[in-house]
Amino acid sequence: IVLVASAQGEGAAKVFTRQFKGEILREVTLKDGALDYAQDVAGLVSDKPGAVLLLTPLATAERFLPQMRGGAGLEDVPVLTQAAAEESALSALGPAAKGLLSAGVWAQGLDGPDNAAFLGLFETAYGALPSALAMQAHDAGQLILSAVGQIGGKGGAAALGERIKLAEIKSPRGAFTFANNNFPVQDFYVKRVESRADGSLVSQPVKKVFVQFGDDYAAECPLK
Repeated sequence: IVLVASAQGEGAAKVFTRQFKGEILREVTLKDGALDYAQDVAGLVSDKPGAVLLLTPLATAERFLPQMRGGAGLEDVPVLTQAAAEESALSALGPAAKGLLSAGVWAQGLDGPDNAAFLGLFETAYGALPSALAMQAHDAGQLILSAVGQIGGKGGAAALGERIKLAEIKSPRGAFTFANNNFPVQDFYVKRVESRADGSLVSQPVKKVFVQFGDDYAAECPLK
């Protein structure tokens, strides 16, 4: 893999290099705000990478991805990314976003009646599909509404917090709970950007990689 990052992605790049078990052929630093990445693309053509990990802000990805896809032999190289593949960014990235791979706890194409209902209501209200951030905001609101209804205005903030931690809602992401440090314990997926019949872009789950997984440091983070 070739790791392609800009200054804003350096923190995520360090985390990746600490965990990745394969071979990092090279690390490339892109200049945010540049218009021409021809030299960087030429280097990737020479690398012949099995995959590219792209860690840049959206504006940089908007300019870099189309140029990369134009490089000889790079048309079908898998590109793994995160922020640039967040669903709200897909329209800005356009055709260059097709095929992007990322990780997440939800995808627009995730099966299940709760997600189907959420997608339908959101698209009717706003004329667009929701993003992962919209899904999380939806769940946050549902958690508060559920907790308020259960305590009936009694017990104050402490009682409200305890009811929220029970996560007694039907989430578009599926079942989840909260760990001892209040981080969600949930399923994680690899998801890919694909085209719908009307040409719009949508995130589809490719594979479930973790089942009801919490963060790595929960045991070291007791609440006080």
